[in-house]
Order: sequence, then C-alpha cells, then structure tokens
Amino acid sequence: MLSVPIGNNAHTGSRRSAFSLIELLLTISIMALLTGIAAPSIGYLADGGMTSVEAKSEAILQQALQHAVTQRTFVRVGLASYTDTASGRQSLLCVAIASTTGDLRSEEFDDEASWRQLAIPVALRGVKLDDSHIPQSSVMVSVSQSSYPAFERKSGNSSTVFSHVFQIDPQGQVTLGKSVYPREVVLPLANPQRPGNPVVISISGLTGKVRAMRKEQLIALNK
Repeated sequence: MLSVPIGNNAHTGSRRSAFSLIELLLTISIMALLTGIAAPSIGYLADGGMTSVEAKSEAILQQALQHAVTQRTFVRVGLASYTDTASGRQSLLCVAIASTTGDLRSEEFDDEASWRQLAIPVALRGVKLDDSHIPQSSVMVSVSQSSYPAFERKSGNSSTVFSHVFQIDPQGQVTLGKSVYPREVVLPLANPQRPGNPVVISISGLTGKVRAMRKEQLIALNK
C-alpha cells in the first residue's frame, strides 16, 4: 500500500532540498569574493601587465623626487635593459641613487659611499623604451636622449650598468644633462608583445610632477 505523508510531514522533503537564507547569503558572499580576486588578474592580462609597470614606475619616481626635495640633495635615476630569465622577455631595471654630500662635488657615480642607492632596483618586466610613442607635437624628451654618464651598481657577483640617466635637483627640477632642460622628461614604455598599449611616464622638468599617459591621451596630444 502506498503511504502518503500527511500534515507537517508532507513538507519535510521540500524543506530539506531548498537553500536556507543563511546558505544563500554565504554563497553570494563567496562568489563576490572570488570575483574580486579574479578581476585584477584579468585586467593585468588584458593590458599586457602595463598597469603594474605604470604603478611601479610612478612609485620609484615619486620616491626619488621626494628624497631630492626633502633631503636637499641631488638624485639620479637610471634605467638598464636586461632579459628576464624567467620569461625570456626584454625588460627594464630602474634604480635611484642620491648624493650623500647634497651636491655634485663627486662625479664618481659608481662609488656607493658618495652616491647612495635609495632602494633595491625596480624590475619593469616585459617592457622596453620605445620613443615612437612620444607625441610628435609635444615638448617631451625621452630619457634615452640623456647626456649624463652611465653608472654601475653591483649585486652579489653581478653588476648592472644603468645607461639612461636623468637628474632631479633639490628644487625638484629634472634635467637630462648639464645643459639639457626639457619641459618634460618621459619614459616611453611599451610591451613588444602588445605594442598597441604603451604607457608614457612623464616628469615635469620644472616641478618634477609625475603623470602617466595611456594610448587615448597620447592620441589626443598628437591631434
């Protein structure tokens, strides 16, 4: 004989198969958390890692500017090209060094006693300097046009020569040589694997103000 549950027991099965309010809220919270974690990674892949490069570049330049002005000294920022061993991609290494005497009496830039390194070099992976992205109608001058001498820094048994150099003085002014005073010094950075998505980091020659420009802003400057 078929037994049919009656009364309250008739709804027992439906209550067991449904989600409770707490379970539903918990599921929504987990999905939101996973979406938040994945979004930055998706954005990083979409722009070829340029968001990370932009943030790192601005950070070291802001640090160099702040040190020059607050410590009333000269700071030199150098860039070196290298091949990233993990990915095999062309990359850049950026470092800032500061005069320990507050002036330019020592031009022995390789001497760490006279020119102290502010922090460990910052790796800008997967990018290179590409002057073709500088707007033709602008007053921007690439760091690759610098006439300052290269300097070397050692790490363990290896050494790196930073050949693209610019200087920040105690007033926050930026120069590319003893007689080179551009209105804007720029780091035109491009990922060779995604050449259509460059980032140009600009430093005002007069005030040291740092700004980053992407493709849309560069196109507007060219008009």
